[in-house]
Amino acid sequence: MAIFRPLPSLAIAAVRASAPRVETPAVLYGVVTCDGILPLLNQLQTLPPGDAVFFYPADPMLPFLTGRRYPVRLDMLLPQYSTPAQYQETCRQLMQEAQWVVSHVEITQPDFYRAVFPAMTNPLPPEKMAFEASLDAAFVHVGTYDGFQLMRRAAADVALCDEIIR
Repeated sequence: MAIFRPLPSLAIAAVRASAPRVETPAVLYGVVTCDGILPLLNQLQTLPPGDAVFFYPADPMLPFLTGRRYPVRLDMLLPQYSTPAQYQETCRQLMQEAQWVVSHVEITQPDFYRAVFPAMTNPLPPEKMAFEASLDAAFVHVGTYDGFQLMRRAAADVALCDEIIR
């Protein structure tokens, strides 16, 4: 005998139905508001249309939804999942191609990784720390949208990526 449980589905449907609608170059969609996503999306729409935006560490839908060119091959960089070589390759591609970086700061923190990936033994490996140091050296902070940080290209140099693998 099957048991019908409509409440979770109805709750999800109610949240989706009441979500604000955001129009981007790709689509009109509903957004469950949290972590400053609506102000961030509004800000991204004001950037020059051809500018490439890198979303860090993992927001694979945002390049599509915002209609932004994504400047690197990988769509996520996660400790103990991504290799030091992948961090370095991504860094080099960023230094050559990206005008903007959006960092979801809350999900780059060790507590987040420990909660979501309990088997992760080191959420702060040297390659992650060196990658983030390269970002901080090459891009300047221009805005914070709750859990998101927007950075603009300033002193991007491929040589900044050399420290990732030593």
